[in-house]
Amino acid sequence: MDTLVAIFANSLVCSLLLSQSIRMLRKRKARYLSTGLLLLMLPATLCWTVFGWMESKQIMFAFGMATFLLNIGTLMLYISTKHFRIMPK
Repeated sequence: MDTLVAIFANSLVCSLLLSQSIRMLRKRKARYLSTGLLLLMLPATLCWTVFGWMESKQIMFAFGMATFLLNIGTLMLYISTKHFRIMPK
């Protein structure tokens, strides 16, 4: 049962990141995306990946790794957009 909950949680996070990445690719803007959210999700998804590996649950590890890589991709896409600013004007 705990594996199903973890898979469901990772699926929700993955769908959130995927929808944001698709939006950034289409509009080439990251104006409304939170940097803090992405930076906090990075260690969280890494923890899920490590947990799946330590518990020898391959499906949890695979979902965690996919979410972690998608998070890194979203961060890279966020940084590469034209509207990336440290401080707003």
